[in-house]
Amino acid sequence: MIVFSKRRSFLLFVSFFCSFQLLSRPCPMYQEMMVKGEKALQDKAYEEALKYYFTAQMVTDDCDISIHESVSAIKNLLGLAYYPEENGTANDEKLQEFKAIVIKRYYPYFLSSVETHFIIGEFNNALSYLMIIDHIQPSEAIKLRLSEVMDYQKKEQLAKKYLTSEDFLLAKNLYDQLATKFPKNRSFRNELKKFSGFPDPLLQLDTQKTNAITHLHLRESGLTEMSKKVSELSELEYLDLSDNDIKYLPSEIKNLTKLEVLRLSYNNLEYLPKEFTELLNLKKLYLENNPSFRFHVNMNDLGKLTQLKELYLADNNLQKLPQSLEELSTLKEVRLSGNPALNINNVIDLLSQNKQLEWLYLSNMNIKKLPQSIQQFQALIHLNLSQNKELLISEALPYIAELPLLEYLDLSDNNITVIPKEIFLLKKLMVLNLKGNRILSTDIKKINTLLPDLVLFLDDDLIIND
Repeated sequence: MIVFSKRRSFLLFVSFFCSFQLLSRPCPMYQEMMVKGEKALQDKAYEEALKYYFTAQMVTDDCDISIHESVSAIKNLLGLAYYPEENGTANDEKLQEFKAIVIKRYYPYFLSSVETHFIIGEFNNALSYLMIIDHIQPSEAIKLRLSEVMDYQKKEQLAKKYLTSEDFLLAKNLYDQLATKFPKNRSFRNELKKFSGFPDPLLQLDTQKTNAITHLHLRESGLTEMSKKVSELSELEYLDLSDNDIKYLPSEIKNLTKLEVLRLSYNNLEYLPKEFTELLNLKKLYLENNPSFRFHVNMNDLGKLTQLKELYLADNNLQKLPQSLEELSTLKEVRLSGNPALNINNVIDLLSQNKQLEWLYLSNMNIKKLPQSIQQFQALIHLNLSQNKELLISEALPYIAELPLLEYLDLSDNNITVIPKEIFLLKKLMVLNLKGNRILSTDIKKINTLLPDLVLFLDDDLIIND
């Protein structure tokens, strides 16, 4: 008999799994475990049977066996305990004991196993555990999770189908989505490598299939312009054109009416076409590291982008911002770091309508005096003011202290030595970055005493003993 203690059940699961991985003939082992499971079931050794079925399930990845047989066996076993009236097992006391053991010892393991397999894109295994959970304690939440995992499973199956039929762009589109969602899955990344070296993947596209494409990744494709064929993809929601050499976008980009995410970072963009503001569903816009970019050109109607939540403009050497930026009121994250020519007072004024702004990056902006108007961002939780070496922190911190929800404050590399007392007014503060500053040791001790739960980043070799 296999005996599992409550404390060691998971470790034994792992040891079973690892030992079976080393076997050269896992399929016979699968059959052996299933037979032993049936024998244990006949002997009413229910927990032992469950272990055998689980062990059988673990080796299905190494041979051409459907996982559903072992899952069905587990479900049938659990059904004896959880649906006794239907199975004529209401008087079986051992099953009642087994039922209690399952809830107490294994149900949490089932739940964690769903997430363990799902986050790495192992949909079959995630589904098997979900089906078991649904059998034990069905709920609306579990049914929704089942539906979500099955949707991703269908995408993977469809991607394989497209690859087999040489519909390469459609296959790449789906593998792009899967690799983005499940970055830990190596097989998705390996499939994407098969598409490297395509000079213009849109040339192979059958126009009748354009509605199938919702995500398109053309990162690092050596592009000098955005092909007009991209603008024919009427269902496109996600477009990545970053790390190319694009200078201009065609006016036809306005045809991408369903576009929600646009990545244009690390190009040589000079400006955006005036038609750009017709992208009414745009939620995230990445424009970082375009050294000659003039954001203010043609951007008189930014207020039309009423869905825009995230705006990334860091390291663009911007000289000015469009006045129409003040018409936006939906922004939750803005990154302007690395644009030292911008006037901080003007920046804050232009963003003033965004009352729900939560993340603000103003690193390396040559800020000397932080305007008091920063206080209006009452929803702010993350503020980065690093690399502003002339920032008068004694004047800035009283204003920052008026931000009631602030959790993260980056003041690194700012020539700070004394921490103003207002830091202790930030009751929600969880992280304070002071690296690159020569801080007095007495201030550090005070912070550790009055804010004991604060995560503090420092350079030990820069601490001043006083």
